[in-house]
Amino acid sequence: MRILGAYAFVMRNMEMWMANMNISIADKLKERMDKLKGSASVNWSRVAAQAFDLEVRSRTLEVTEMAEAIERLRAKREQYEQKVRADGVEAGKTWALQKADWEDIVAVVAMSDDASVNDLYRVLSDQGFGKEDFASLFGREAHQIGLISDEEAQGFVEGVKLVHDEV
Repeated sequence: MRILGAYAFVMRNMEMWMANMNISIADKLKERMDKLKGSASVNWSRVAAQAFDLEVRSRTLEVTEMAEAIERLRAKREQYEQKVRADGVEAGKTWALQKADWEDIVAVVAMSDDASVNDLYRVLSDQGFGKEDFASLFGREAHQIGLISDEEAQGFVEGVKLVHDEV
């Protein structure tokens, strides 16, 4: 029985083995800790361990929340880019079918698939399009030209190419 009791004591204490660490605190804080009523009964190691635990949990949560937020935002960005590109394709097809001259279509079709909105603007301005004309292709006004994204412009080029390939 005595051996069993010693074994239980050792097993119980094995779970509680703890690492030692030294910390430095300001002298004034130490003085305030010592003046606290009943400070002799305060387990400062436990207080410090709880503070460390809280900080570790907080930072772990921050990392987890950040990873989840980034994952969510990447999915939203992908959805947004797909929608914007699809809107651009429709705008390009509509323009090519209803308003464009053949020379305009040929100029747009000659562009690369990864053309930027600035590239598209340059090509169309060479064809005589002003800011207002260009912005209206995307359902915007001239002062909103900066809202047109590269993805939307690339979709526009893709839509024009679809019409060109059918002609």
